[in-house]
Amino acid sequence: MTENSPETAQANAAPEGTVIELACDEISYRIVLPDSGSDYIQKFIAEQRKPYELEMLQDMGDRLSAGDLVLDVGANIGNHSLYLAAVVSYEPNRRLAEALSESARLNRLGKKLSVRSLGVGARSTVAHFAAEIAANLGSQQLALGEGEIEVVTLDEQDFRKKVRAIKIDVEGMEMDVLHGALQMIGRDQPILYVECATEAEFRRLMRFMREHNYHYWDTFNATATHLFLPDALASKQDRIEQMRVREALESYRNTDELRKLRANLTEVNAKYRVASHQLAERAKSLQLASQIAETAKGDRVRAETESRNTRE
Repeated sequence: MTENSPETAQANAAPEGTVIELACDEISYRIVLPDSGSDYIQKFIAEQRKPYELEMLQDMGDRLSAGDLVLDVGANIGNHSLYLAAVVSYEPNRRLAEALSESARLNRLGKKLSVRSLGVGARSTVAHFAAEIAANLGSQQLALGEGEIEVVTLDEQDFRKKVRAIKIDVEGMEMDVLHGALQMIGRDQPILYVECATEAEFRRLMRFMREHNYHYWDTFNATATHLFLPDALASKQDRIEQMRVREALESYRNTDELRKLRANLTEVNAKYRVASHQLAERAKSLQLASQIAETAKGDRVRAETESRNTRE
């Protein structure tokens, strides 16, 4: 399959939804968001008017040059693909793939951005979505073995030039994608950005990277996406310096978190003092009301007693 093969997803009309103009880092483009009212990532982009996971996108932009070929595996709505512009995007959700194709058309990207509505794994097969998740369409997992979604390996795909970087975000199938790209990884030595949701997955990922002469470099995003570089791109001294930089950044983050925690505690303590004062005042009011009630009761009893004595 070539980048412009018939299997490449094409949208004849824009899916219903919002078209947002984004501008950051001297880059501007339009993005189609058909589900911005319900999908978490689309809603973020529509409300914030900026790309999702911007820090990682900026890191990718710093490492790549104009014309470098990037594979966006698990492209979702095209958040990463449109920012980078020279991409082959893989997205098995046809609605998202069609929206991305329309975004590419609106931005006149032509051959620079190729959208393939395919799943990617360790072997060629078919699949279906295990469940529909309207609140986060990109989090839908593939169930392999039956269904209408075609699943391919990256090694069997046809690319016209060396792959410079791969971003992989496929909801637990990241290792499958890597095992289906062993020839490409060995040949092209691309930079790898790989999402990893759990510690167990991270340990498996680290073993794979060591076996294939990659080393860990950095981490981004709320759901950790790790950057791995081939050994040839960084000397031992570079790695040591990067470790020190990460330690320094972590120190800043910890200090910032501590500052926020202290501010929150101060706010909570202030609210507690106000609430305690209000409770104390309420208790006084209740006590006074009780005293008044007791006095009134006593007065009533005395009045009744005096009334009886008068009649007698």
